[in-house]
Amino acid sequence: MTHDSDFGTLAVHRGEPLTGILYLRPGGRPPAEVIIDIEALLDAEIDWTPPVLAVYRVGRLRLRGL
Repeated sequence: MTHDSDFGTLAVHRGEPLTGILYLRPGGRPPAEVIIDIEALLDAEIDWTPPVLAVYRVGRLRLRGL
C-alpha cells in the first residue's frame, strides 16, 4: 500500500515476485478518512486475485493485472 506513484513501476521493473500493490491517490485527505476508505475496500467483495495493481481515488477503484 502506497501513496508513491512511482512505487508500482519500480517494483515491477525490479522483477521481484509481487502479490499486489494498492496505490492510494493523494487528495490531501485526513488519515482517518483514508483509513475508513481502506477498511471499506477490504470489506467489499472485490476480486483481489494476485498479482494485482489497484488504484484508489475517493469513490473509484481500478484494478489491473501486473
